[in-house]
Amino acid sequence: MRSTKNKSKSTAPLADTTNTVKAAKKAKATTAAVTKKHAAPSASRAPPTVVTYTQEELDARLAEQVAQAAANVAQIEEERRAENADYERRIANLQAVQDNATEQAAADASLDDTIPKPHGSAGDDFNLLDKMQLSGNKLEYDLMHRQLHEYCARVKLSMADTFAAQPGDKMIHLFRKMRDDFPYLRRFTGNWALREMTRVYLKDRRAYEAKLQRTKASKAKAASARMTAAIAHRRNDEDDDNE
Repeated sequence: MRSTKNKSKSTAPLADTTNTVKAAKKAKATTAAVTKKHAAPSASRAPPTVVTYTQEELDARLAEQVAQAAANVAQIEEERRAENADYERRIANLQAVQDNATEQAAADASLDDTIPKPHGSAGDDFNLLDKMQLSGNKLEYDLMHRQLHEYCARVKLSMADTFAAQPGDKMIHLFRKMRDDFPYLRRFTGNWALREMTRVYLKDRRAYEAKLQRTKASKAKAASARMTAAIAHRRNDEDDDNE
């Protein structure tokens, strides 16, 4: 009886010691896991990369930037020179036409039946047929226009440019040919009737070309839409067949 009691007493401290050791190991493992969890991001974060350049590389980069800036400035200057040249060309064209008109006006001043230019522009402010006093002879008026269109093609006027942008020498040649073919046109001081006829013709041609481009773009867009719809329809049919 005594021996059994003593054995029980001696076993209890051993069990307590075992539990204490297990608890200590568990706490140590938990602490290590927590430490590893918090330390992992710090270990995986790479230090920032610092890029360094030699003096030669810095000089080369600077030289490249300076060269690019110089090229940009040169391009801007070239565009400005082109714009100035185009502006001067237009002024010269208008001046040449105006000088010729002045000469023609002086030559026509002796005529008693000259027709002065009305205020405004044809189509917007007045009817050209009426102001040219050809309401009773529209056939002559139509013949003038057809011949004008032919001469515009012969002297190769640009159908994409305005009247003011046309070369002065071509305009002078055009007007002289028209006055030779239709002496009636000499009655209009400063060639104003010819100027208006040509200006309106060029304006109508530009509008016509713009309309053609819009129609072409619209047809292309419609064709693209039809093709897209056809492809989508075909895919739907294929999906139905697969089902």
